[in-house]
Amino acid sequence: MNRVNWRATARTGTLQSKTFDPSCIAGATLMLDFHQYSHRGVGSEANRLTELGVTAAASLANTLYQMNQQIGLVTNGRDAADRIREEGWKQEFRTRQVARKLLDLRREQDDRLRPVVVPTLRGGEQLIRILETLARLELTNGLNFAQLVEEAKPHLPRDTTVIAVLRHVSEDTALALGSLKRAGWSVTAVVSVSDRIPDWVVPPEWATLLLAQGIAFRPIHDEEALAQLCGEQLITA
Repeated sequence: MNRVNWRATARTGTLQSKTFDPSCIAGATLMLDFHQYSHRGVGSEANRLTELGVTAAASLANTLYQMNQQIGLVTNGRDAADRIREEGWKQEFRTRQVARKLLDLRREQDDRLRPVVVPTLRGGEQLIRILETLARLELTNGLNFAQLVEEAKPHLPRDTTVIAVLRHVSEDTALALGSLKRAGWSVTAVVSVSDRIPDWVVPPEWATLLLAQGIAFRPIHDEEALAQLCGEQLITA
């Protein structure tokens, strides 16, 4: 009832409702995809793109903090501190190499099915909490991104912008973001890509999937592009 525009209704004789433009004034909740499949690949380039995603989430959180907006974090990764509390360090290792192999095996077998959530709030302590969580984050094979979206909905304030930080965009990922937008959230995506993207003649498949769902996106290929993105947000604040 509070969305009814009573003056316009009286003037036109038909029921009129207020419309609201999506805005990031109320801050944003960062939704970081940290599933192993999304970050598949070997070598330095795969590692670089994974780190770029974490850096992007941290930089965007800092930018929102400087804009005095509320910030939150939801991810399907695993907090290493939680893993240590649950599993402990009871086993003795003769060499560092053996310890790493057994730890990697535990990570591969991890079926974590609950997201890591830092509630969307305002303030310096909130930024520190998000940065600390990102620093401890580990890849897991639990929730995929579409499942993360469903699990995260109860933790998303209705007036927040959802910023998805992605490396891999599948059809399921795009559909999940589209469902958030249709449910009333303002949604945008930041996608880590290998190369600088020129003017497109034909958009790549991942971009086509997002465009089909009406999701605005920004590709980033290095920290310079990320700094430009964050700088633009501060200028427009």
